[in-house]
Amino acid sequence: MLKRCFAVLLFAVMAAAVQTAAPCQVEWSGKPFDGALAQAAAEKGFVMVDFFTTWCVPCKMLDATAWKDPSITGLLKEHHVVALKLDAEKGGKDLATRYKVRGYPTVVLLNAQGGEVSRFMGVRPVEAIRAQFGQALKDPRTLEDLRKAAQDDPANLQASYDLAQRLEQSGSPVEKTEALGLLATIIQKDRDNARGLGAKALMSRTSRVLAATLRPDLMMDRIYFAAAAQTKGPYPDIFQGVEDPELIQLREKTSQAFNAYLKRLEDDCAGQLLAAADLLGTMKDVQPALTWQDLSSVQSVMSEGQTYPNRRLAEAFHLFAARACSDATALNECAWYFYLSQTHLDLAESLIRRCLAMGPNPNAEDTLAHVLFTTGRGEEAFKIERKLIANAKAAGDEASAKIFQDALASWEKGVADQTLPSGA
Repeated sequence: MLKRCFAVLLFAVMAAAVQTAAPCQVEWSGKPFDGALAQAAAEKGFVMVDFFTTWCVPCKMLDATAWKDPSITGLLKEHHVVALKLDAEKGGKDLATRYKVRGYPTVVLLNAQGGEVSRFMGVRPVEAIRAQFGQALKDPRTLEDLRKAAQDDPANLQASYDLAQRLEQSGSPVEKTEALGLLATIIQKDRDNARGLGAKALMSRTSRVLAATLRPDLMMDRIYFAAAAQTKGPYPDIFQGVEDPELIQLREKTSQAFNAYLKRLEDDCAGQLLAAADLLGTMKDVQPALTWQDLSSVQSVMSEGQTYPNRRLAEAFHLFAARACSDATALNECAWYFYLSQTHLDLAESLIRRCLAMGPNPNAEDTLAHVLFTTGRGEEAFKIERKLIANAKAAGDEASAKIFQDALASWEKGVADQTLPSGA
């Protein structure tokens, strides 16, 4: 009898857990659009429409990631979101036209009246979707609401900033361009950051302009053309399978022209970054709002491994990041770059000490040791590096211990050879 009661109790607990847990994938409604809006109105919820096509590979990627993530499904369930999945070339064609769908997948979040609250296009990380829709569900103003607020009161820079953020999320080139224009106006009207929006707008606009200018696909082309120019072997004609001298010459000329074009892009970007960093330096009460991840698309295309082909762009990028970012990764990366380039060493030390104030960080301590040694404070550097070696060995991290040992050995050898200052 006791076993039977326990079994019944266990079944009840398991059933309750199943009912309260977030579903493992989005529950797509089979209702027509009007029916979904009616349900959302009755439940004081929202409607989400995923516009897809059968041939769209990114659509399938979204199905396999975000739409199976418990944090996304839980968020939709919490806010009573009715989810619709519509083929934009078949049953959802008219609705796709109504909501100006320009690419696939396009996911639109609507209020119960059919007003657009938020949207994104393409595949995005789960975290980004959760953050975007989570914010939109807390502040469900439509794009029309935001646009009207900005137009009715041009002096309300917060309204313009909110509109710019929503336009940027859409993924549409037209609306992204409008967002950049709004951000430029905010920067102009709040150049000293007295209203707390000029700096945020400057950081946001600069990172977006640069990410769009130095695109990863251009850098992939750069790698391809560079490889084509440097390869010693023949380029066979596609039909005859023999070496084609004209094709070799054409590719070499194309590579030279393309690299010249990219060099101009990089120089232009360097100028924009330096100007943005200088302007941030004149603003008051600047709160760094970006992370290293926000700027990763720019950093990845200007850095091939640990080398920086365009030193002016690299220096400008790190000067901007040092002012615009406050996360530990950004502070350490910027300080390490300034150490490697032997520039702005005072700034490097300031950045790395800010980083260490956030908590223990062996990589940042190693960076500080390098900066201290190169600025004539070798004894302090030796002490830090020896501590790092001991800690790494105690933790069984032999790989890190060897890196720290190699650095210490090179400094000690340099001091012994009198090729480096002792810093004593």
